[in-house]
Amino acid sequence: VSAFLLNRSSDLERSVKSCIALGYQHWQQHLSDTFRGTFMYLLFSAVMFTSALISALMRAPKWLSIILLAVSLFDISRKVRRLSGEKETGKLGKKQIMSNLGYYLSFVCLSSVLRLCVICVISAPLLLLLYMYWLNYETMKAGDPSSLTTTYWVLIGLTAFDTSVAVRFIGTWTAYAELYVYGTMIARQQARKQAKAASLAS
Repeated sequence: VSAFLLNRSSDLERSVKSCIALGYQHWQQHLSDTFRGTFMYLLFSAVMFTSALISALMRAPKWLSIILLAVSLFDISRKVRRLSGEKETGKLGKKQIMSNLGYYLSFVCLSSVLRLCVICVISAPLLLLLYMYWLNYETMKAGDPSSLTTTYWVLIGLTAFDTSVAVRFIGTWTAYAELYVYGTMIARQQARKQAKAASLAS
């Protein structure tokens, strides 16, 4: 029996907030396994994101930066589901989204807000470096020479890389939370089918 469907009664009553909390707890309990299982994906994503940012700051063709950024944002939730052993829950849950659309959209909105807050906090050093770049750009428009040194480019590259790894890794908790959402939707669907079958039988 799926770990996300062990207690059917609690699944039926589970709110979006409780799914997110349970997903976070599950993520905390499996930090090392999740990191080891997604390390190569995180590394590749961070390299692509850093390359996209540096190429944009150095005025490379826009299409190159866009492609690199798009590649860096590839979805790793499937890998996380494989790590949890709940691929089947993910497949079944996706089939239930339309019949539980309001519930699922509530999860997407709330988890997105939480992720945005986390990203803003983690990205503060990178945003500060980007602000320095903007100030330098403004002074250059006024006719002054660039004050950015090699140290700046090394620092922003390392910061962008570290920020990307941290943001993507912390974001994996939503994949676990989504599994609880899927489990809840599946349990509700099963309960509806059983109620319908019972009414027909009577």
